[in-house]
Amino acid sequence: MKQPLTRDSKVSFALNLRTGIRPEPDVTDKEFLLSLHDYGIYLRVFAAFDHLSQLREPTCGPVRRIASISGFYHQLGSHSEDIVSLLVALVAWKADRSLSLPNLLKRLVLRPESPGTLEPNVYVEELITRLIKTQKRTFIDPHVFLDYLHKFSPMELVQVLGIPWKKNVSVKFVPDYQRDAYAKYPTALHEIVRTLFQPSSALLDASTNKIKHGPQVIIANPRECASRRGITGAVLSEAPNKTYLRILLDGARTQEKIGELEEGRRVAPFLLDEREVMDSFFYETFLLRAEIMLLTVRILLTYVLGERNLESIPSELDSIVQERNEYFDKHRPGWRSDRG
Repeated sequence: MKQPLTRDSKVSFALNLRTGIRPEPDVTDKEFLLSLHDYGIYLRVFAAFDHLSQLREPTCGPVRRIASISGFYHQLGSHSEDIVSLLVALVAWKADRSLSLPNLLKRLVLRPESPGTLEPNVYVEELITRLIKTQKRTFIDPHVFLDYLHKFSPMELVQVLGIPWKKNVSVKFVPDYQRDAYAKYPTALHEIVRTLFQPSSALLDASTNKIKHGPQVIIANPRECASRRGITGAVLSEAPNKTYLRILLDGARTQEKIGELEEGRRVAPFLLDEREVMDSFFYETFLLRAEIMLLTVRILLTYVLGERNLESIPSELDSIVQERNEYFDKHRPGWRSDRG
């Protein structure tokens, strides 16, 4: 009997099953969301935390430091893309539950583009219709999509996304440590959409793409760069005097033209690696977004797909949660979320 696994001689890193006596069924929406619930939501979290932990090590050398900064921001930006992609797919899935979530995500491509003269709601509705009714790849501008979503109230938002949130639920569905987060779920989800729509999020997305492709970055010292601009005296001394990862958003250009800064345009920003900045990003943005997306998937599995036996959060997350609670105790008293 042949072995069930076969190595592809042209692909050394993968295994494939041999063809069997019957076709293997496609992945169901329940299987996909269960995998997202148990593992997928945390993939970016653990990767980012590993980079953060590396930066805290006293033995972290200059090259590893830059690599960890790059990796951290890459994961943060990728996590934003994950969220927006899932939200687009959920709008389409709400309209037709017979559609496959994995297939919707396969055909969905986030790409900045102008909607022309179309209002955001018309632009999004046309693209969602295309996603539902055809098998073609669908390109959608994430900023326009978020503009469309953020105008809804929190309760309207969960309805547009087809998330059947209920104010009063069983203790079996929501563990004690998640009760507060669940009660505030519509508002928290709306806040995620609002922050993703902000210009700072667009800058992060652009920086992530430059890190991924090239990478289109250099290592530079802000004080030296300021000196090249003719900045002197006290103003110059305020510029940090160490190397940072600098993102090249417009090729070799390093300085904005007249009016660009005021318009929010950036061409070569430095990514900060001060601990208070990165901790704030991780605990107040990254981890909270992951928790809300976990609740999103949990609600869909329970109330749309009828899954009642969901696992609790993995024990590997305990140390991160403990650090998060200590961070909130110190920096945001009263906002601490106990996990029992």
